[in-house]
Amino acid sequence: MNLPYICLALLVTILWGGNFSVMKMGIMDTPPLIVALFRFLIVVPLIPFFPRPTSSWKTILSIGFCMGTMISASVLAIHWGVSAGLCGLFFQTQVFLIVLLGIFFLKEKPTLNNWIGMSVGFLGILLIALEIRGSVSLSGVSIILVGALAIACVSIILRRVKEENMTSLMVWSSLGAAPPILALAGFMHGYDLLLSSTLQLSWRSIFSILYMALAAGIAGNTLWGLLLKKYPVALVAPFAMLVPVLALLFSYIFFGETLNSIGILGTLLIIGGLVINELKFKPKSL
Repeated sequence: MNLPYICLALLVTILWGGNFSVMKMGIMDTPPLIVALFRFLIVVPLIPFFPRPTSSWKTILSIGFCMGTMISASVLAIHWGVSAGLCGLFFQTQVFLIVLLGIFFLKEKPTLNNWIGMSVGFLGILLIALEIRGSVSLSGVSIILVGALAIACVSIILRRVKEENMTSLMVWSSLGAAPPILALAGFMHGYDLLLSSTLQLSWRSIFSILYMALAAGIAGNTLWGLLLKKYPVALVAPFAMLVPVLALLFSYIFFGETLNSIGILGTLLIIGGLVINELKFKPKSL
């Protein structure tokens, strides 16, 4: 991979790694589900400028629903006390969940490194769970895993379809995300609060929504798709392992969120599990 594309890959990881701290900034002044709702609503007006994806409506709406679940889970988890850094870290369990979902839906057979990587990663999750026990609600941690499962489902859907224009698919999928979040936001916050919050969005909330939708969403996914078209997955995928590291770093820089020694060990185990999962074990010839 040449230097310009390495820089693009690093840019994507920075955009994605900073996404969770930006989410926390956005919900400081605005109810979390309203932030999640507008993250998709501001994309809807862009639909006429992008050709309709070749995928079926079922695929488009399913991806949107899963993406909406992921964003909603993220903002709710942060709202319920999970640090932005931990949120970004736990979401990387999607890598392991993709492997497990692939067993049931794609009939894929995990390799030895997949099983070892998942075991090491889940041990790290257990250590972090022991560290944050009592300081973070079980609902906060649980909904992160729901969000990780949702984004893992998106990967499984994308593996089963052949879409030529990934950017168009991400833009059009907003049609499947906005209605469920609108209903949930109205149920949890009330439609009166939804209307008043819309009229009183702070600059932090507006920046957060724009960043989530345009920078981390459209730009990040488009650049990532460009990299995957240009280079083999084996060269591109390892860059994604920088996302939880950067999420923790941005969380520390902007909010002073830190981990103790057990949390750091758990983090290293999760990242180590991700690394092992990416390795290719080849039997030695005799």
